[in-house]
Amino acid sequence: MWQIAVLGALEVRRLGRLVPVPDGKASELLVRLAVEPGVQVSTDRLVDDLWFGALGVRPNTVQSKVYMLRRALGDPDLITSRNGGYTLAV
Repeated sequence: MWQIAVLGALEVRRLGRLVPVPDGKASELLVRLAVEPGVQVSTDRLVDDLWFGALGVRPNTVQSKVYMLRRALGDPDLITSRNGGYTLAV
């Protein structure tokens, strides 16, 4: 069972054990997905929300942050991708 606390400092636990999450945009991405668990968020929306629509930020930038999160969390199925978006599968 996963627990993701987003009020205050980000804290992620799996089966009661603390899971370290990379700082910066990777953790911001996790928080953004946790705000709407189980809902697909488009890559464009993630770029707007995390980089405020900055020019030069491409979908592969989001993809690299998702990759970092999947590795850190040790569960690649926790963040799913489909049709140009990502879902926190909890």
